Amino acid sequence: MDAFAIVAVVLISATSATPGASPAASASPAPPVRIDLCKLDYVPANMHGFSLSEGVGPLHISFVNTGTKPISKIAFRIMLAGRAYSVDDTGWFTPNAKVAHVYRDLNGTHRVGTPEPQPACSVESITYGDGTTGSW
Repeated sequence: MDAFAIVAVVLISATSATPGASPAASASPAPPVRIDLCKLDYVPANMHGFSLSEGVGPLHISFVNTGTKPISKIAFRIMLAGRAYSVDDTGWFTPNAKVAHVYRDLNGTHRVGTPEPQPACSVESITYGDGTTGSW
């Protein structure tokens, strides 16, 4: 198991997506976190030897703190098949640190033989090591 995964405290919650929602009108600088990987695994769910559905998850996110200050919490927004999820990752992410974490399943099943949608991940907010915050 990756040592980073051990120190992570992860919370995942589902929320409903707001169709047509637009980002804030004022342009803000990009978050100081680069997401390199955002991927779901689909795991067969067997019933009496037959696999008719797959479990959704786990979720893999790899990222880099591209800023100049340590980050103590990152709130990721995950969009998957029209639903929004929030994943909070708590730890100590130093500048230029490459982090690869695996998060729990996103709770759900997926029918075998149909396309396996992949999520879109973005940074919703961060808390720096000094307690200051930023949101996007």
